[in-house]
Amino acid sequence: RVLADGVVCNDELLLYNNAVQGAGRDMFWPPTYGRNATVEDVVGPHRTQTGCAASHNAEGLFGAPTVTDPWSDWITQFYRGSNLSSVSNIVWSNGLLDPWSGAGVYPDGGGIDGPAVQNISVDGSQVALLLDMGGHHLDLFFPTDEDPPCAVQARAIEEKMIEQWCLENHARAVLV
Repeated sequence: RVLADGVVCNDELLLYNNAVQGAGRDMFWPPTYGRNATVEDVVGPHRTQTGCAASHNAEGLFGAPTVTDPWSDWITQFYRGSNLSSVSNIVWSNGLLDPWSGAGVYPDGGGIDGPAVQNISVDGSQVALLLDMGGHHLDLFFPTDEDPPCAVQARAIEEKMIEQWCLENHARAVLV
């Protein structure tokens, strides 16, 4: 069983972007769906389905949903989707060697073809970093001599921003 199965099932976070391969700017061939495929072709019709509780319970992993809705938008509602105006202090790192990088968080008009550092929020407390030679979470691993320059740069930016946020929070706490 894949490590993330329990989380994916329990959170109804079905990664349908992995189901469509070979139809765009990715490394997969042959395509799993045609270029004119719709979301309904991939996800299926609007209806609830049997959840993964039975299979997980059999393995001693309790708490998975008995019913799931692949069209559910609870995660968008809970996390506000792409409306990030009410959150702050986030660095969104996007390793461009990661097949999921196209689904990363970027500012309007930004994205995988943009600059290495992209400001997302008006106050500068959210940025998107592009690691051109980085994979999934490369910047979060321990540094090594083999790290590409983008990982070294990303870690430096992240450290600077976290330090700034801590100083700002400390200054607010002192005033209270």
